[in-house]
Amino acid sequence: LWNAFDWSKFDKRQKSIKLAEIAYRCLRQNLPTADLWADASNATEKNANAMEVKAIIEAETRGNFEKAIAIANESLKLFPQDSKGYGARAMIELRAGAPMAARRDFEQALKLDPQNNAYKFHLAQTYLPELKPWYQSSILTLPDIAPATTDARKAIEILNPLKCNPAFTAENPLALATLAAALIRDGNLSEGSELISAYATKHPVDSLAAQLLSEAMKKRGDNDRANTYDLQAKELAKDEAFKHAMESAKQYESGRREQAFKELKHALVYCPSANPPRKLLFEMARKDPDAEKLLKQFSTLSPEDAKAYRELQSL
Repeated sequence: LWNAFDWSKFDKRQKSIKLAEIAYRCLRQNLPTADLWADASNATEKNANAMEVKAIIEAETRGNFEKAIAIANESLKLFPQDSKGYGARAMIELRAGAPMAARRDFEQALKLDPQNNAYKFHLAQTYLPELKPWYQSSILTLPDIAPATTDARKAIEILNPLKCNPAFTAENPLALATLAAALIRDGNLSEGSELISAYATKHPVDSLAAQLLSEAMKKRGDNDRANTYDLQAKELAKDEAFKHAMESAKQYESGRREQAFKELKHALVYCPSANPPRKLLFEMARKDPDAEKLLKQFSTLSPEDAKAYRELQSL
């Protein structure tokens, strides 16, 4: 990819922007090289796009929220009129379980970039804070600026226009599922069920769809079907956790520790009580300080895990 461009034709600013574009593409495709491209961009000249990529990588891949927020804050100081600093900080806050702080920053980002559909979608998520497990990429948390508030109608107001944008919904199918959740919570079971059924057709092995269908059936008074979907959601969550745990083990054995921890965090969010990721985490913690740090944070989720961690420490 580096050799695909004649870099001598770019001035310093153009080169930095192009490198940041490549970094962002790599990030979207979940490629570990995103970090290197972002570093190359910032080394050429500080760039809001590259700093956004770096902040998201620090938060999602490394779980270092303090550093991620520091990068976003630096971006805002250097580029106060660029929405990306607010957008990056908001994404970090959202994924770290601080929806009210994220809401504030997404609103500011949209003032600077009012046509950004991704910001609109994620802003809508902040109005449904109880859906946190679906979007939170880490079990680590940040303190929020205020208690989380739910407003399904506000989420619907934001998401309804996005429903008519097939290009956006194709790339962000979770937007439709989030709209379905808002509709169901607002009492519009007919449209909400229709949307989530369409989502489930395209994503048949998805715990999110099963969980929403369970909720819709419960509100309709069909408890038998609600229980069926609820059990399906729990089983699918365990399956998804198992897949992420296996991928984590594979990455760890190959020496790709950051990717391994990212996969493991995904597994723990899908199903914190599932044995494969817990077992893998305990095994990693025997020989890796970073995994031990993650285990300490994970162990606060339940008394059982706290007990397991104490047992590990005594080995």
